[in-house]
Amino acid sequence: FQRKVEGSLQSKYCGFLYTRSQNTFASFSWKHFSGPFPMALFIPGDDHMAEWEAGNFTGHVSAAAFDMDSVSVRHNETILEERRDTDAPSQLTGFTTTGHILKAKRGNTYGIDHYVSFTALPKYGLAIMIERLIARQRLFINEQDSLSYYLPNDIFNDKKRQIYWENNELQLSSFGSQNAVAIDSKWLNVDNKLGIVSLLDNGQFEIKSRRGRNMWKGLICEQISYSAPSKSLREEGDVIREHCYILVGRDNEFTRDIANSGAQWLATGDEFIRAVACVIGEFNGLVIVNFHREPMEITTLFSNGKQVGTRIPGLETVVLSHLATEQVVAVRPGVPQAIEQQSTAVEPHDDAKLATWGRVKDLKLFQNYPNPCNPGTWIPFQLPADSNVSISIHDAKGNLMRTLQLGQREAGNYLSREKAAYWDGKNASGEYVSSGVYFYGVTAGDFRTVKKLTILR
Repeated sequence: FQRKVEGSLQSKYCGFLYTRSQNTFASFSWKHFSGPFPMALFIPGDDHMAEWEAGNFTGHVSAAAFDMDSVSVRHNETILEERRDTDAPSQLTGFTTTGHILKAKRGNTYGIDHYVSFTALPKYGLAIMIERLIARQRLFINEQDSLSYYLPNDIFNDKKRQIYWENNELQLSSFGSQNAVAIDSKWLNVDNKLGIVSLLDNGQFEIKSRRGRNMWKGLICEQISYSAPSKSLREEGDVIREHCYILVGRDNEFTRDIANSGAQWLATGDEFIRAVACVIGEFNGLVIVNFHREPMEITTLFSNGKQVGTRIPGLETVVLSHLATEQVVAVRPGVPQAIEQQSTAVEPHDDAKLATWGRVKDLKLFQNYPNPCNPGTWIPFQLPADSNVSISIHDAKGNLMRTLQLGQREAGNYLSREKAAYWDGKNASGEYVSSGVYFYGVTAGDFRTVKKLTILR
């Protein structure tokens, strides 16, 4: 029976699809019976871990003076078919779904762009969720939670759940009467069955009681959420939140290993192109998301010089499997032929939109994003060793405009918006600089490297 029910199904009319192996079931729906609110399921072989509620794994957000029940959704799905050719190293089945949600309606306009990508690979007991929220106009965020995984904790599992995280554990027993519990860890695991890893590590897990969830006292669930900044004023174009979660159907030791070295977020220099490299169990691959409406040409580069070009349609996610372990991986928009024609040493844009996966060996400065900018921009870099870091910005004539003192930083990648340096486009006097070409350089210890950026106001 388990073999017969393996596979995937898509219902275009319902905006729903599912996939299952003998060990894992995963699904995604762009609608809920209460309205057009997306939700996902990831069930590692245990029906008692399934709970259907709007926002499951996709979170929620509330903005003052906006109608949050009104949403508009555009999405695409791809069923990952089983490989039949004899040369294929293994089989890859599952699905990807990618969508753009307009939410927070007031009058005829919406206040929030919500981008979601969910990739399910049940044969590997793996799923990857990427979400990104951007303010379309000035608004005040009342509250929000990312993830929002609803965990049943009722008569069917004896009202007991064991939660594991870094150097700690907790039993949820009749938890409905307790206060919220903060989890100081980038990962957690439920009952040695379901692991959740926050790849960006830019918030905090929390377990909340869901009192009054059901009319029957014997049927309750808890809410595992990942906190994001709330009660804050956001301007047009601000990122309200961005998160990436790895879901695995394995024990807590396996979950810890993933958090330490199993996956890597790759900054591409394009805020609407997102990439995650994974070496998780038997899966070794790359997930690339195109949140643009139009198709994009993406090139993956390897340390041995190999280049793989991929055309990704608008609002879609692709999975490139079977990358060589320990290879350095880079992802950037553009086709392989264009990369081959570039100079390798002189032009400032050689390393534009480039990110590496693997051990950091050299001081490297990446292209700022967005570029051109107006006026703020993020400056990503990587450090081969612990260093005192500063970034200086000069105009085209070489005049020093601003110095950003970042202080002592540990060796590693500083690529995401949460870790990269940020320049607000102001000089040392607090005035916005004019449009034009500027040069920025990072200094770490005895090393320094320089690139250029453009401001268009």
